Amino acid sequence: MQKRILYVVRSKLGDTLVNYALIRQYVDLNPSDIVFFLVKKDYASIIKNEIGMKIIPFSSKGMMYLKLLFLRLKEPRFDILAILFGSGKPNKYIGLLTNAKRKIIWNKKDAPHIFEEGINQYFDHHSSPGISVINKFDAKFTPSHILSIPSLVNARNLKKHFAIGIVPLSLELRRNMDDLSLKILIDVLKKKYPKTILRVFINPKDKGAKAILESNYINEIEIIKFKKPEDVVLRFSELIAWFGVDTGLYHLAVSCGIPSTVFFGPTQPRNVVMKKQPNVRAYRLEGLRNLHCDEKGCKKPTCLHLNISLFSKVKTLKTNFSELPELCPLRKITNKNIAVIKNFHRI
Repeated sequence: MQKRILYVVRSKLGDTLVNYALIRQYVDLNPSDIVFFLVKKDYASIIKNEIGMKIIPFSSKGMMYLKLLFLRLKEPRFDILAILFGSGKPNKYIGLLTNAKRKIIWNKKDAPHIFEEGINQYFDHHSSPGISVINKFDAKFTPSHILSIPSLVNARNLKKHFAIGIVPLSLELRRNMDDLSLKILIDVLKKKYPKTILRVFINPKDKGAKAILESNYINEIEIIKFKKPEDVVLRFSELIAWFGVDTGLYHLAVSCGIPSTVFFGPTQPRNVVMKKQPNVRAYRLEGLRNLHCDEKGCKKPTCLHLNISLFSKVKTLKTNFSELPELCPLRKITNKNIAVIKNFHRI
């Protein structure tokens, strides 16, 4: 029986792409269903060439409410409103504005009187909340655990690949490379990919961007400054391989089908990397295993910098463990576990 579904995701780039992969798989398995996807404008531009669904972009909460009102007035009633991710009071208003027979959300704490809740509240991956919502109305849905956007993969297949991409910064200082660890990685990649363009992607607004842009070695590489994810899509399609930290641009890279190496510091690879994702190498210090780091105020992620120095097989950076932040998990591990493990997300 044909269903009309409105999917909603309100979150950062990585979460949006991870949940889009679920929607993409659902649409491919249920081509007769009529699917709408409400998503932030900056991310909608990335998937604008996807087929099989109606993408509804919004640039603000006000614009989102207006578009929901338009759908209520102009479109037939939805069978399902499915909020795969996003928190706060807007969820309540989305539920009130949407004309749907069933309204399902990953966590109904914001409006328990409006929504049904996803079937599983144990979340071990960024895709888990979305899966729990879809399984509420489609118990047979089984995720592929692979992140791929067909239109981006196809666009990359039409391009020549001649550069190596490096993304050293994220939205948090505790997940960022510093000037030294980036220089170490660049030196290694120069040897591994001689006569190949090294392309470093920097959002000038990110913390740590100024130090990198003022570095002495910056003239040796190609700097790509960007403000929005859409700005890097074309440049990504020209990459041979991608190297970087835990950031939404990692998810964009694998969505394009780029072989990727991601370095983890305080965050957990198993929660971020799809367990069946092809052509991905995820590195983290052995002693950290899948420990979660609660030191949100860390400004110098020793765990990440050690990770990169060990991967690069240069002299290990000297570390005074007694000077680490009080909640840093590195305080609890022994020196023999200061080694790096590949494909940590599959452990």
